[in-house]
Amino acid sequence: MRNVFILFCNTVKMIFRKKSNIIIYFLLPMISFIITINIHSNKASQNKALLIGLNNKDENVLSKDMIDYLSSTKKFKFINVGNEEIKDSVAKRNVDCAIVFPKDFTKSIYDESFKGIDIFSIKGDETTALIKNYSNYYIKNLLDISKASGGDLDKFNRMYNNYKNGEIKLVEKNIEDTALSKGATYSGIGFLIMFMMFATGNVSRLMIKERRNKTYYRICAAPVNSRAYVGGNVLANFFIVCIQVITIVVLVTKVLGIDTYIPDGQLIFILLSFGASAIGIGMVIMAFSNSSAQASNLSNVVTIPSCMLGGCFWNFSLMPEHIQKISNFVPQKWAIEAIYKLQNGAKFSDIRMHIIIMWAFAITLFLVAIYKMSVSDKVENFV
Repeated sequence: MRNVFILFCNTVKMIFRKKSNIIIYFLLPMISFIITINIHSNKASQNKALLIGLNNKDENVLSKDMIDYLSSTKKFKFINVGNEEIKDSVAKRNVDCAIVFPKDFTKSIYDESFKGIDIFSIKGDETTALIKNYSNYYIKNLLDISKASGGDLDKFNRMYNNYKNGEIKLVEKNIEDTALSKGATYSGIGFLIMFMMFATGNVSRLMIKERRNKTYYRICAAPVNSRAYVGGNVLANFFIVCIQVITIVVLVTKVLGIDTYIPDGQLIFILLSFGASAIGIGMVIMAFSNSSAQASNLSNVVTIPSCMLGGCFWNFSLMPEHIQKISNFVPQKWAIEAIYKLQNGAKFSDIRMHIIIMWAFAITLFLVAIYKMSVSDKVENFV
């Protein structure tokens, strides 16, 4: 344990010896987070109606009335799109998002078997969250009427007509529309996660430098095994991640007053759990690299595609189903999904499995790195 602590202290000292590392680990992630939020906030401040691609397979009174209601808010403008045009229109940004009413929409409201409507967008939650909020409000009223009618269709129609004609009064209360700002912080956190990946990769490159300079060979000649060596560097890496995450979250939420819609402690814990996984990825890349150039190339190849798969740049729903299944194998997906659920009202206990999976990623990757380094016979050939 003493050797691990000595290696930890030495690595931390080496990291902070270069002042440029402060920019890489702290300033760049925070600046990217703030810029992303400002970009999305500027878009949100524009009161232009969202252009929605509409594919109504139901064509019954309830779906038509719901479309009329959404249009009446003056926040949405609908254009009809065919089945084959939906994803193409979204991908080409011809529409802000597309909404699809299933064929059994009206029937599912009557018999209370409603499962949802499909919404597609490449622009993220700052677009879809708004129409989801309005849609969920209207559908909830329909389901409440259906439940009150007890399966009696005539009774449902009478109650629904009274509701449409305003004979059933609702108490209105002004609330803050947080849909767009939640989408902005969601996107900002996605870029923060990407910078965390780069930062942990940079720390792991210190190990690569030690292998190139034969320092690792001299360390292994002393009574220090690969477990102690990896352990010391993992602790140093995690220490940097802790400082990085806590500093950025506190500055963003307390100093700049940006609301992430998640308790600070929970957000920090999720990001630290992901940080452990990111460190594991960096360690494995280092362990399997035979040269500095190879390690750098592998890091670039892994970081960007895994962030794309994990939903750091866009919503999961836009990706094909088989790609969504593949995304289960990258830790970014579990961090982003956990944050999304908490922003939308889930309890911390609801994301327990997400936390466990991220730490499982981390532990597995650490063990792989330790094993690989313990059996490696290429220390002296590293260039």
